[in-house]
Amino acid sequence: MQQELLKNGANFVLVSRFKKLFAAALKRGIIAFDVTEPIDNPKFYSLRHINESGNGVLAWEIAKFLKKTQLIPDRHLR
Repeated sequence: MQQELLKNGANFVLVSRFKKLFAAALKRGIIAFDVTEPIDNPKFYSLRHINESGNGVLAWEIAKFLKKTQLIPDRHLR
């Protein structure tokens, strides 16, 4: 998937809370964002699945990560 995206001028970003997957991605040079800490709150889950509040936090944190790593070009942030 990463190779196909790169051919089209985009980057693949792995978003995960699984430590082994995160580490394997980094080892292979894949951009990865570990979301363990931002969503480590029992109130963000219902029946072991992330709920609306958790998804809101997750979206916010992904957006911050993409801005910080400049994966969203500045021209798209205005």
